[in-house]
Amino acid sequence: ALSPWDLRQAARHILGKPLEPLQRGSTTPRADTLRVMTYNVHGCWGMDGRMSMERIARVIARHQPDVVALQEVDEGRTRSQGVDQSAVLAKMLGMHEFHCVEKNHLREQSGIAVLSRYPMQLLAKRRLPGDPDIYDMSARVAMWVSIQAPTRTVNLLNTHLSIWAPRAAEQACALMTEDCLKGTAFKQNAVVCGDMNAAPKSPVCRQFTSAFHDAQLRHAGAAPRMTWFGRYPFRRIDHIFVSEDLAVKAVDVPGTELEKLASDHLPLIVDLDVQSTR
Repeated sequence: ALSPWDLRQAARHILGKPLEPLQRGSTTPRADTLRVMTYNVHGCWGMDGRMSMERIARVIARHQPDVVALQEVDEGRTRSQGVDQSAVLAKMLGMHEFHCVEKNHLREQSGIAVLSRYPMQLLAKRRLPGDPDIYDMSARVAMWVSIQAPTRTVNLLNTHLSIWAPRAAEQACALMTEDCLKGTAFKQNAVVCGDMNAAPKSPVCRQFTSAFHDAQLRHAGAAPRMTWFGRYPFRRIDHIFVSEDLAVKAVDVPGTELEKLASDHLPLIVDLDVQSTR
């Protein structure tokens, strides 16, 4: 089947115009800004019931993030034809990639990933408390990476917490222990992001805001935006938290037809000031 992107490219070819690159506009790194996106891609299955990694890549490319924290990326799953989705997306976007997967109740693998335009180092991966059961069919994981941005090294944690609130609270508590987010590496230049499956005032988010700032609240430019569900988002469960020294320059939750179709979540994008300190 041909996608709209295929048809667009074919039309440009017939008209003698150059094909459009996936990365649109300037891709020059912004030395004073780090653009972070967190995005639950739902296994690249859209609201139209169709799987398209290209569509997810287009969503990411149009906003030109420096770092992307992905959740629900498949690897070796039947529903995704056995594809390593994070590796494919990284190749399509020309970004570095690390991923962390766990098996679900069907013994198939799904998990999280971090893509970066800058070099990065994998610091750690961790299995979170709770095994797949009737309350939550998926194992949950977290991963830490160090991003070598031009003016700062930024430590980033990506995770996807349980859909069952008591377990999600337990997992957030585990992440906030001394050897994780309260460690020296996350005292400054730190970003915590992911699908927390929890509202801002929940016990889960209160765990994180005890040490970090909610990026949507730290930016005074607009009211916080909802990220889930699909075409009619009514909950804010995808979050980016930042350390005290990182100022938030801009926040966006894009909701064009493409974003509303590509996944059941909308991406959350935050521009961080990585030049000044506060």
